[in-house]
Formats: sequence, C-alpha cells, structure tokens
Amino acid sequence: GLAALRSVCDSVLVIPNDRIMTVSPRVAINAAFREVDDTLRHSIQAISDVVALEGILNVDINDVRTVVAGQKGIYLGCGAADGEGSAQRAARQALTNPYLENAFHGGAKGLLVAVSIKDENRFSATDLNGILAEVRALGGKDVNLIHGMAYRPDQLEDIRVTVIAAGFEGTGKAAAA
Repeated sequence: GLAALRSVCDSVLVIPNDRIMTVSPRVAINAAFREVDDTLRHSIQAISDVVALEGILNVDINDVRTVVAGQKGIYLGCGAADGEGSAQRAARQALTNPYLENAFHGGAKGLLVAVSIKDENRFSATDLNGILAEVRALGGKDVNLIHGMAYRPDQLEDIRVTVIAAGFEGTGKAAAA
C-alpha cells in the first residue's frame, strides 16, 4: 500500500505503531497508542494551520509545495513550549519526532518553519531569530528556508513551532507532511 501511495504523492507521513516498543516501552499500552495518535493529530493540525492561518508572515500551500515537491527524505515535526526560553525549546522539540519512520538529522535542501504565538507582547525578533538559527543549523549548504508567523491567542501553549524538512537522505522511506 505504501509503495502505491508513494508513487502518486509528493510525500507520505508514516507513523508505525510498533515504534512505541522503542520510544515508549515502559508506558502503559493505551497511553503509548495515545502518544502515537497525538503525533498524527498534531501533524495533521500543523499542516492545516500552515495553509489556513493568516499571520504576520504568511506561508501557504505553495510554500509547502516548494519545500516538498519531488524531494526525498521528508520530515515533519511539531513542538510547543511555555515560559522562559520557550522559543528555542519548541524549535528543538519540533526537530525531534521519535515516532516518524524517517529520522531527520540535517542536510535538508528545503525547510519550512511555521511559528504561532499566543501573546504578541511576549515574543521578540530575537526569539524568531533563535528559532530560525536552531532549524537552519540542520539545513544543507544552500538550504531554501521559508518561514511564517501567526498570532493565535486561543492556543494553549505560549509558542508552537512546525518544521517541514525535505531533500535530505533519510532511511530510504519517505515520512512526511
């Protein structure tokens, strides 16, 4: 089934249920499956937010296409944090998604970074630069980095960061947005 999907899609998000054996081996099985389900839910919500939310710096479906079209090694990660240092913590979390089939260790040709902030008065240009530096460090030499930012006063966390990376050599299986 995956081979058929990959032949007609730019990218495929694969979250194997058996990954809970290595990521959450000591967690109760119901809680572990909820973690996997949350990974899928957050991924779908992140893509929906990237293309649907209007922001200060807009990204849209064309930006997603620019990053993922025709690329190998697709990765999607989401991070959220509160309080002091939340911007870089959320970025680091977005760069580490242990449930995806394809790990991301850098060298991306394309990066899309979407940031949403709960309180515009608690986020600075330094915070944005910190997030972008954290993500850019995993880009290849000539990385195409596209970023966007939106204010979402209704979100629970102070900051959310979504990273879509493409064009890096992964495990040979595409896992993606």
